[in-house]
Amino acid sequence: MLIAIPFRHRQRWAWWAAWLPMIANLGYTLTFGVHDHTILARSLIADIALPVLLIAHIPAFFGPNRVQRPAAPSPVTFPG
Repeated sequence: MLIAIPFRHRQRWAWWAAWLPMIANLGYTLTFGVHDHTILARSLIADIALPVLLIAHIPAFFGPNRVQRPAAPSPVTFPG
């Protein structure tokens, strides 16, 4: 997934972008899952697990103790 590294770096946009697969999976569940009970049962696992996991990460992304990481390392300068 393209947002895995930014998500691990706790960039807020990655948390919001992680909801897009959730919306796509809901569409999959409502179109294909309605016609096949096996697909419905398996897709409901992702429909339930992804929002629970994203909600569990709210303190890491939006909490008061959120660690700010620098975007890029600062250049090293040598005297001379």
